[in-house]
Amino acid sequence: MRYRSANQGIDNMKHPRSVMSTRVRWLVAGLIIAMVVLHQDVWFWTDRRLVFGFVPVGLAYHAAYSVLAAFVMAILVKVAWPRHLEPVEPPPQQSRKRKRS
Repeated sequence: MRYRSANQGIDNMKHPRSVMSTRVRWLVAGLIIAMVVLHQDVWFWTDRRLVFGFVPVGLAYHAAYSVLAAFVMAILVKVAWPRHLEPVEPPPQQSRKRKRS
């Protein structure tokens, strides 16, 4: 399988920056910064409330944060995946017949 590498030069492949618009780049950067800020949950360190009667609020917050992080990662894969690193040629088909030894 042949892959394009960064060493082949700009003329052999589409420049990666041209794939995402400037607006999308700013939105992705803002989303990542928001996730970093939300991860610092100092406001729940001393809170003794329980969610659903048994889950500490800090643990519930981190569970919700984990779900949000999964959605953000899905968005990043959809929007910011480096397509210039994908295979150029499809892999060759393997025959179903095996050689017997």
